[in-house]
Amino acid sequence: MIVPERHPIHFHGFNFFVVGRGLGNYNPKKNLKNFNLVDPIERNTVVVPFGGWIAIRFIADNPGVSFMHCHLEVHTTWGMKMAKAPMNQFYYPK
Repeated sequence: MIVPERHPIHFHGFNFFVVGRGLGNYNPKKNLKNFNLVDPIERNTVVVPFGGWIAIRFIADNPGVSFMHCHLEVHTTWGMKMAKAPMNQFYYPK
């Protein structure tokens, strides 16, 4: 997620581990080697830096639809929200 200002991002239903963060565009060749996969900080809300990105890791052990959004309320009206739904969680009645 690349943003022009700081955004407190909150993930409902899960805690996650912040394994990386940086400024500018994410570069897997450069940034991946600096990820903390040993003892990353655990959160349910994290601030995405101004003009930057974060990388998170989480265990998907809470079934069903989950919601992630910016905690700046007006930003959700701009589209800074998403729902995460496992592919096999939907039931479509005939």
